[in-house]
Amino acid sequence: FFTSVQMNDQLLQRMERSLQASMANVESTAVECLLRPTQALGWQIQEVAGLVRYFYHCSLNDETSVVLQNLLDASEELWISVENLMTSIVSSRLLVRDFCAWLRHAGSQVKAKGTAPNSVQRENAKKRRVNQAVLKRLVAVLDEK
Repeated sequence: FFTSVQMNDQLLQRMERSLQASMANVESTAVECLLRPTQALGWQIQEVAGLVRYFYHCSLNDETSVVLQNLLDASEELWISVENLMTSIVSSRLLVRDFCAWLRHAGSQVKAKGTAPNSVQRENAKKRRVNQAVLKRLVAVLDEK
């Protein structure tokens, strides 16, 4: 797999840049089309609820109060759901970054195997070595599945 023509380092770098750009585009679209409108909706609902409570405090019946509280709860749940989605998008982007780094590292290690100790392939493999934190994150994701 790693020794095939399609798995050279430059191709992996281009693939990683393309993936990162696409995922950044998804993230910015989600912020623009989901997060900001959800935040604005939540703020508007809280403002309306505050105004209703202020102006109709004496005449606010139980039914209106329950509807108002349900509206506030629903907007809060929506906001939390969108925030969780944004967290998933960002963590996925970081996971792709870690996986691509590991893939480059593993490919370099395979290509360096059996070469002279001072060869260019061994030097490249040393440069592309991933740290233990990246490996732990990847193992943790694989253990979840």
